[in-house]
Amino acid sequence: MVEVLYGTESFLINEYLEKIKGERQIENIIKYNLEETTLMDIIEDALYIDLFNNDKMIIVYNSYFLNDLSMDTTILEDYFNH
Repeated sequence: MVEVLYGTESFLINEYLEKIKGERQIENIIKYNLEETTLMDIIEDALYIDLFNNDKMIIVYNSYFLNDLSMDTTILEDYFNH
């Protein structure tokens, strides 16, 4: 399942993330900053299935591609389409 949370209200975003974490009993939480990590690395992590098939939550901060229409998002589109 993919959910996109976007906004400047970090309190509300964090509150919602905690709610999802509790409801789905997710223990594997991975956080990235897109200013420090490539989109490809994040996609590769999302595609990786751990040995025990546990759910994981990947949180990406500073997702500038949501505002930058000139950015090549082909890799992200391919991930969502497959």
